[in-house]
Amino acid sequence: MQEQKELVFQRMYSKAGQTQTLIVRKLSGGDISGAIYQLETWLNNVENVDNPVKSGDKYFVRTAYVTKLQDLKEDGWSKQVSGGPYNEDAKFFDPELL
Repeated sequence: MQEQKELVFQRMYSKAGQTQTLIVRKLSGGDISGAIYQLETWLNNVENVDNPVKSGDKYFVRTAYVTKLQDLKEDGWSKQVSGGPYNEDAKFFDPELL
């Protein structure tokens, strides 16, 4: 079985002509037993592959996600787009529902 990536939630921010997108995905299948959640950071449509947060503990990934959102706000980034729900886990990661 091949590994599957399912989009859970995403948010896009902008600042000084740049965009930054935070994406939460749910990984399953392949060599994965159960599910792993992954937080990706994209700057100007290029993924920062050196810095994904991956864990089977979705509370850990949500904490990293909310912390990153707070950092963006403090650094002057403005929310542009909030996407979801994409699957049953979207409400868990939606900071507006926390």
